[in-house]
Amino acid sequence: MLHLVFFDEAETALRVLANPGRQSEKQLDAWGREHKALAVCNGGYFEVGKREPSGLEIAAGMRSGTFLNRGEYGGSFIVRNGKAELVWDLEFRDDPKITEMLQCSPWLVSDGKPWSPPSDGKPEPKNARTFILTDSAGHWAIGTAQEIGLMELARLLTTPGVIPKFSVKRALNLDGGPSTGLWFKTADGRENLEKPGWIVRNGIAVVPR
Repeated sequence: MLHLVFFDEAETALRVLANPGRQSEKQLDAWGREHKALAVCNGGYFEVGKREPSGLEIAAGMRSGTFLNRGEYGGSFIVRNGKAELVWDLEFRDDPKITEMLQCSPWLVSDGKPWSPPSDGKPEPKNARTFILTDSAGHWAIGTAQEIGLMELARLLTTPGVIPKFSVKRALNLDGGPSTGLWFKTADGRENLEKPGWIVRNGIAVVPR
C-alpha cells in the first residue's frame, strides 16, 4: 500500500526542515504545526550517532554537510529561485540561489522509467520506504510504502494507473526503514501521523503559498 500526499507547486511551496541539535529536536507533527504545513515527510540519510546529514543539506539557506556525488543513482531535492526540482548528482551545479536541498539515493524514476540499481541476483530486501516524485510540470507527491523493494517500488510508480493524478517523470528515494514517516492534515483539519522510529535529521515540508 502506498500512502501519498499530492500537491501543486502553484499553490504550495516545499521546504527542508532540519534538526540541528538534540536540544531542539522535533518530530514530524511538531514541525508541521510550527510551520503551518499541509504535510511533512522524513528526508535524507544521516549519521545516527552524530545526527549529521549524509551529503549536503540546505534548510532555509543554512548549509550543513558536504556534497556527495553518488554517480548515476544519486540525486537531490532542491529549491532554486523558489522552484522545486529533482536533480541527479551528475546534473547538480551548486548555486547561491539554492535555498533548500537534501541529497539521497537511489534515484527511482528518470524520464518516466525505473532507474534503480539493477538486481545482483539475490532476493531484493523489503523495507519501509519514503520517496518524493514529480511529473516535472508542477505536480508533486510525497509518500511512504511498507515492506517493498526499491526496484519493486520504481516499477510500481511507473505502472499506468497506479498514480492517478499524473505520470511520474522523476522520483527519488529518501531515507527508509526506521526513518520512514509522514504527517499530513486533511481538508477538515484532522492530523494523520505515520511516526518514524526515531528522530530524523531532516524532512521535507509542504506549505501553502
